Amino acid sequence: MNRISLQRANRRLQPLLLLLALVVVISGCGKNDAILPVVSEALHRSAASDVRVMSWNVKINSILPPNGIRHESFARIVRAIDPDVIALQEVMWPDLAAQLSRQMNGYIPLEDGASWYVHTVSDNVLISRYPMRWQGGELTTPYPFPRLGLPDFHHGFAAALLELPGSTGGAELLVVAMHNKSGGDHDDVRLRQNHADAIVRWIRELRGSAQENSIADYTPIVILGDMNAVPNASMAPFETLMSGDIADEDTFGSDFSLVWLKF
Repeated sequence: MNRISLQRANRRLQPLLLLLALVVVISGCGKNDAILPVVSEALHRSAASDVRVMSWNVKINSILPPNGIRHESFARIVRAIDPDVIALQEVMWPDLAAQLSRQMNGYIPLEDGASWYVHTVSDNVLISRYPMRWQGGELTTPYPFPRLGLPDFHHGFAAALLELPGSTGGAELLVVAMHNKSGGDHDDVRLRQNHADAIVRWIRELRGSAQENSIADYTPIVILGDMNAVPNASMAPFETLMSGDIADEDTFGSDFSLVWLKF
């Protein structure tokens, strides 16, 4: 399970923060779910200003009741971790936002009857206790799953600009959730590189934009999900996500530094 606590700081002083949450190891543990311990209290937070982010490849809708084999263990885990933001992968059917919001409302009720916010693109889901000022993302890589009834499936990424409360600094946080193509072949690496290039282009076009969906300078950014970082395969796609060095500039345009400040 990937867990990240972000310590908020003044946006004018803090460089862009890029965190890569790699392959979620719990995604293949279906038979072991029944032996997970029941945790009665959420994990301790070191400071009220922390923003806790969690990512999980749930393996083809396994967390969706009544038939999902992991929905009970999913409930225990989110109650224990008590995340502010969750990125899920392999939620394979659309139009599940309302259902997932109801599930989270049941697992972790919010104050004053508020509901969890949910945004989906492809098999990526972003769930947040904080309001989403806007939602976005792209479909990047066609990879159909006809056996699942998804002949037009694409890998892609979901993104949202979150409005953080005053206790965390009161600024904004851009979260990008992705699910990379798996496999170690040359074509698999190429598809992961295209995915990374598309994300960097998308962030580049947000910066300083006059459009409604834009981000201010020094907005912290988190990129997370199931990265499918395959052993012995090229790490260039992940270097692109850290550096902004686009491989296919003819398609995706010029490089874009993902560090707000230069030292």
